[in-house]
Amino acid sequence: MDASGDAGRDASSDASVDADVDAGDPGSTYDGLCSVSLTYRATGSSPAVHAAGSWNDFSPTDDELVDDGTGSYRVTLELAPGLYPYKLVVEGDGAEPWRLDPNNSYRAYAGSVENSGLRVLDCSLPTLVVDSSEISRPTSGDGRLVAALHYDRREAGAFGELRAELRSADPARPLSDAEITRMGDSLGVSITGLADGKYTVALTPVDVEGTAGPSTLLPFWVEASTFEWRDALIYLVMTDRFRDGDLTNDVPAVGALPGAEFEGGDLKGVRLAIEEGYLDGLGVNAIWVTPWNTQPAGAFDEAGGTGGVTGYHGYWPTEPRGIDPRFGDAAALTALVNAAHAHGIRVLMDLVVNHVHQEHPYFRDHPDWFNSGCICGTAGCDWTERRLDCLFRDYLPDVNWENNDAGEQLLDDAEYWLEAYDLDGFRVDAVKHVVDGAVFTRACVSASRPRARTTS
Repeated sequence: MDASGDAGRDASSDASVDADVDAGDPGSTYDGLCSVSLTYRATGSSPAVHAAGSWNDFSPTDDELVDDGTGSYRVTLELAPGLYPYKLVVEGDGAEPWRLDPNNSYRAYAGSVENSGLRVLDCSLPTLVVDSSEISRPTSGDGRLVAALHYDRREAGAFGELRAELRSADPARPLSDAEITRMGDSLGVSITGLADGKYTVALTPVDVEGTAGPSTLLPFWVEASTFEWRDALIYLVMTDRFRDGDLTNDVPAVGALPGAEFEGGDLKGVRLAIEEGYLDGLGVNAIWVTPWNTQPAGAFDEAGGTGGVTGYHGYWPTEPRGIDPRFGDAAALTALVNAAHAHGIRVLMDLVVNHVHQEHPYFRDHPDWFNSGCICGTAGCDWTERRLDCLFRDYLPDVNWENNDAGEQLLDDAEYWLEAYDLDGFRVDAVKHVVDGAVFTRACVSASRPRARTTS
């Protein structure tokens, strides 16, 4: 039975991420600016179209998109790498002139105003663009990946070295000369003879001056039948309450309410259950694991001051990229993911994006990243009416996703987890309490950002 699909995608080919980035002249001198184009398609009229963004103080007249004669309007800008909020100003078609770019689902904020987000990548770095990819499995033990890419020089030097490896539960190995073909700026990848399981091809281009660009990651599965998330049987694992696999990381009680202490469940316990076939017996092919972020040490008041609760559940992060030692460590998480993949099970991390714990360094170092709202559910602070700025508890600062720096940092952290531990995706926690569009549009494209380009 064949299993095929798209093994990867690249940011520079996706208008919703970076608009339309032009290749630069490799012989020119990089001046810190990169060419980026915006396009707009008009229907039934001939409007005047301008781009108003943070680069031109939101001027409605400075940057005109010019009609090419077919109703397709375009402007090319020279901007420094970064994220720019903007709107299109379209006059003459009878609709509201100031509008979000219909070709761009990414969002950025200017103050509290929602805008389209124009991401300009660093064109001084060599970049690979994925043109196509296909996975097949003619027979068991002969999984195959065939992918085509090209080198986007932009302002970088000519294509020099390529660092290429195949990652899996086994130690990563370099791709062989037979698995990589190069013709000028075109690149082909052809890998055969793969056993069933999860793999990632990692490709890092280096120009002739020795400058490395962002890695392009092509994660893919070899399996007898195509996996569909809509048909998945997902098992929610609350790690601390699941199984105690490692008695050495258990901790004494701290005087919390009955049932609100850590009880010893850990990542090793989850792995052991997978290896024993417990989840296979239930027909599970995906697990949603509660957050393993580091939690505060003590107990904190429950609603109404009824007593203490610990962070056994995992939803009070005190570190952006730390694993709570009561759950395990990096090796334990890696072993869990590898075991799950060996059993054909996807792993979803429960991603906390609405809040942090008051001990978190982001709250200490960047107080402007957080709202100063009321406590959800108290008088005058309805859970729905104040959903975007109310705090779950006074010790859980609420992230302000209208602050672009805060949103970008949380996405960097999400990408870290995704790449470092070969995860298959996220369940986004408390999404009702995050500004509409911010999580979904950003999360959908976070895998396509400059640092790493991934799909699963």
